[in-house]
Amino acid sequence: MDFLANKNKVRFTSDESGGMTAFSLFILVTTMFVGGFAIDVGNVMMARTKLQIATDAAGHAALFTRELKSESEAVATAHAVALSNMPESIFGTVLNDADIVFGRYDADAKSFQPLSGSRNAVEVTTRRTLENGNAVATYMMKLVGLDEWNLTTTAVFTTYHPTCLREGFVAEGA
Repeated sequence: MDFLANKNKVRFTSDESGGMTAFSLFILVTTMFVGGFAIDVGNVMMARTKLQIATDAAGHAALFTRELKSESEAVATAHAVALSNMPESIFGTVLNDADIVFGRYDADAKSFQPLSGSRNAVEVTTRRTLENGNAVATYMMKLVGLDEWNLTTTAVFTTYHPTCLREGFVAEGA
């Protein structure tokens, strides 16, 4: 009888049927994790692109308006453009007054220096963050504890006046 019991134990421990089921479950979980990550990364890249477009449009509008109008009018225009790109009812507040800074841009050092009253450059920063209450929500990454992505984009616009326009050498043809 002992021989028969040992023989059944050997059969059970060396039985390979059902091995593919365990492997398939492992592959399924891995594929779902990678797919979920791809969905969430695709979503955050789309949100970042929308945010960068709103930042660029607001920065351009602010500097264009600042050319002939006051800083406060330029800030108001930048807000209006940002809101038309990313309505507050959907995306929350992405742009605050403090995030629109006029100044000078040093092309050689590739740096922006704030300077009140400047008409030469503007730096605009937009945010979708947890602090603002408008972070980008995740879908599948919540399963591993990542509930939101924080996004911040910045754009610097500067004016350019070619020397020929300042010195009067302008032609309307050859």
